[in-house]
Amino acid sequence: MSVEISQKLERDFGVSMNSDEVQQLSFAKLEEIAKNSKPSSKVAPDTETDNNPVKHDFFLELEETNPIQLNGSESDAKDPVWFVHPITGSCSVYRDIASRMDAPAFGLNYTSAAPLTSVEDLAEYYINLIGSRKRYALVGYSFGACVVLEMARQLRLSSREVTLLLVDGSHAFVSEIIKVRIRRRRLFIKYFFQGCALPLVKMICQVLVACL
Repeated sequence: MSVEISQKLERDFGVSMNSDEVQQLSFAKLEEIAKNSKPSSKVAPDTETDNNPVKHDFFLELEETNPIQLNGSESDAKDPVWFVHPITGSCSVYRDIASRMDAPAFGLNYTSAAPLTSVEDLAEYYINLIGSRKRYALVGYSFGACVVLEMARQLRLSSREVTLLLVDGSHAFVSEIIKVRIRRRRLFIKYFFQGCALPLVKMICQVLVACL
């Protein structure tokens, strides 16, 4: 994903960054780059009135229709598959693979209504667009993989069944998430043993000694 972002910044804003610098980017820094750069020809007409220029400058494509159907399948026998856009903002990259699917395939494009405050907010917004379902099949490519991972996390908290497919560009992000959760579980086990299990074992030993 850092390669895509780097190419986008250099192509549209004339800003050259290596992978380490890209990983340190924040939305505030992107807004600063957008404000200090010449507007792109693909910027939406109402960009000047938008108080968040990153929305129109950073994502390559804006589509106001959301969600969109990516194939012609109308089968009720299979649950629909939901694709989330990569950093370009458009789900058109999925049309070829969607055309080979039997299940209905829908794409969640980036639109001007989508929040960019955090990945968590964006994930929640897309979940609301899909609506309430018992089962969810989610696919994300590159930046989209980060979003569907968060969508899956939120849906699982609501006891929803989720099938998740992460395509390219997500390995470092997912790896870090897994490491954080493993550390949290280890800490829980450690403090549970020290705070509950160990005192209980000591108490049982004391009782046994007293009985003898």
